Amino acid sequence: MIRIDWHCLCGDALASHADRPEGPECHGHCQRTPLDCKGLGFRPIDQTRRSPAIVAIFAEARSKWLPRAYTCDLSSDYQTLTGWNRETQQFEEPYEGRFIWILRENGTEFYRLDDVTPEDLGHSLGAYKYWTGEGGGDREQHPLHVYLWDATGLNEIRPAQGEFLLSDTRHAIDPLNY
Repeated sequence: MIRIDWHCLCGDALASHADRPEGPECHGHCQRTPLDCKGLGFRPIDQTRRSPAIVAIFAEARSKWLPRAYTCDLSSDYQTLTGWNRETQQFEEPYEGRFIWILRENGTEFYRLDDVTPEDLGHSLGAYKYWTGEGGGDREQHPLHVYLWDATGLNEIRPAQGEFLLSDTRHAIDPLNY
């Protein structure tokens, strides 16, 4: 079983919270923001929603026993797919589009394919190349798995296929193509 480091309502992960004899404390980024814990301690986000995509992601993470660190990334993936809005602390529209998902020893990476702007896509492509090995990562020591979620489900693909899909998405959203 994989342990997920769920986020608090303040937006920080469980690891940012501590129970002390004087009372609960949060040492996260929420301090002095509208979401400040103010000594309330860890208050986990709602974890009851399940979509086919998040069920598939959780099953794949369990089957590979990954990630071993930064499992709060699974909480971020959950929030993205179920439409959890940190500001309003409510569910909104879930994301039901295609995406590329990377599962690695130290977390996950999530790349939306159907609703990104050209500016965001440029950043995503650079980050994708970094995480899949062009950034000097050692895939022998730290294996990664790349998946595509589409109408057929969550399917493992080669890293080069993922890069092609991201690049192809760039072409599809180029304003000159409209």
